[in-house]
Amino acid sequence: MKSFNLSEWAVTHRALVLFLIIGALLVGTFAFTRLGRLEDPNFNVPTMNAVVAWPGASAQDVQDQLLNRMERELQKIEGIDHVRSFARQGYGGINFWMKGGTPKAELERAWYLARKKINDVRHEFPDGVRGPFFNDEFTDVYSVTVAFSAPDLSWPELTALVEDARRQLQAVPGVTKIDIFGRQSERVFVEFNSRKLAAMGVSPQTLIEALARQNLMSPAGADGAREEGGVTLYQPSGEKLF
Repeated sequence: MKSFNLSEWAVTHRALVLFLIIGALLVGTFAFTRLGRLEDPNFNVPTMNAVVAWPGASAQDVQDQLLNRMERELQKIEGIDHVRSFARQGYGGINFWMKGGTPKAELERAWYLARKKINDVRHEFPDGVRGPFFNDEFTDVYSVTVAFSAPDLSWPELTALVEDARRQLQAVPGVTKIDIFGRQSERVFVEFNSRKLAAMGVSPQTLIEALARQNLMSPAGADGAREEGGVTLYQPSGEKLF
């Protein structure tokens, strides 16, 4: 019995072979144009971490008083693969992973539950604990970095300019997140002469308390009189709020 000879068949069926070659080229070209070619493709990272700080506490105290309570709550979340914690002098954290292949919607729900359950036991933490601070944005990348320089502007004016640019860029389609780096916190430094304060009978503590009262932003009350249809509110200093 003669075996099948592919080369002989191709020579005797040239039209069909040519048709198959052209069809394969067309299908391959179409498939190539549909391939994803993103510089930073979208993918899900099924992990999240939470960090807490407790200044002055030992690593064992951080583990016993904070991390163990957090771990017990995280283990109640369905779909958790494993949890790993670390404790150091004054701080600690937990990394937890969902099972591989978990859809994005379920990951977002799991991260929400993780925040909720840990915050539910936040009241059990000792005084002085800071956090927890969560991070699940491992796939965020910065595509554009914009630098601002304005030697003729003060820092508050430059900050206002950058904030205005941020609001405009946030409205651009496709922009999901904008972070500002290099921001300087506003501070007021008060210097006083101890001798002059002593001569006036004012102690430094009295001066500090007076400055602290000026920082209060809560209303001190209302006079009940209506001006233009509204109640007049006052600051603790006696100035009108509105």
